[in-house]
Amino acid sequence: MVFTTIGNNVPGNIEVDEERTLVSDVIVGSCLMLISFACAVAYSFVLAAIWRDDELMKMPTYRFMFVLGIFDVLPCIPHFITGIFTICQSVFHPILAEVSDFYALFQHSRLIKHSISVFGTPCYVAYCVITVILSINRFLFVVSPKYNEALFSAPVLHVWYVIIVLFWFVFALLLASPWASLVYSPQDYSWTYDFNLPLSSVVQKSAMGLELGCIVIFGFFYLCTLIVLYLTRKRFTASSKSRAELKILIQCIVIAAYCAVMNTLWHQSQMFPSNLWCKMVLNFMWVVNSAVYPTIYFIVNRRVHEEVIGEAWITSKLEIPELFAVVLYPRTKRF
Repeated sequence: MVFTTIGNNVPGNIEVDEERTLVSDVIVGSCLMLISFACAVAYSFVLAAIWRDDELMKMPTYRFMFVLGIFDVLPCIPHFITGIFTICQSVFHPILAEVSDFYALFQHSRLIKHSISVFGTPCYVAYCVITVILSINRFLFVVSPKYNEALFSAPVLHVWYVIIVLFWFVFALLLASPWASLVYSPQDYSWTYDFNLPLSSVVQKSAMGLELGCIVIFGFFYLCTLIVLYLTRKRFTASSKSRAELKILIQCIVIAAYCAVMNTLWHQSQMFPSNLWCKMVLNFMWVVNSAVYPTIYFIVNRRVHEEVIGEAWITSKLEIPELFAVVLYPRTKRF
């Protein structure tokens, strides 16, 4: 997806929709803030429940899903902030003047702009890489448990973690540099790259190639996994352990399916009308992505379901000092 730029960081091939009003700014901005905040809260309960469950954290799949959740929840930070700036782009009341000034600071401050962008594309790149690793894990579990255990044993897991972090770090480093940036246009309710900078196009094309490549890879592995499961369905349905693993597979496939749809639509957005509302819908698909992970966990995993409800009930009864004590409760080393 290539944009031409007019002025400072404003995509030139996006039509300005005359239907955008102060009311629509408030509604869209409020939705961005509410959804991102709700996703972050849901994640805090789900990830805490997984972290405290020794049985789940012994499984490599859940360890990867835990790491995936971290990279998935971090984009909630820029989404929440962009909700504020979406509301404040049309300031008609003196009370909002200070907020408007802060928005101007955001637009002109390279430090703030670049620090926010590192929570966007780099996290989604890491998310896609983890999705590929999960597909390999599920495929080997079905086809060759011996190789699966060898590639996903405790010592080798750290190699996978390093690979994931390296992918994130490379894109984060580029977007934190003065030569590339991912910026939010509140007038268009969407994100785009600042193509006035020399490396923005390289980062955009690299991210697109990597994310679409990941879709092909994990699509292949999940298709093969489902075929093998169908051919050997009697053996797997007879074992309670296999049924538990099938639940994990369902979670992985749902996460991967949404990831595939979202990335495909985003990188092929030229197929849709280039107007304000199409860009807004695509942006909200990224925001809602952070809701897929906790939702499928909550539905499929009964243990997590019970842990989340219990955690929410306990948290509601705690005073602030006790709440911090629960959050910071020391755990044994898991990674």
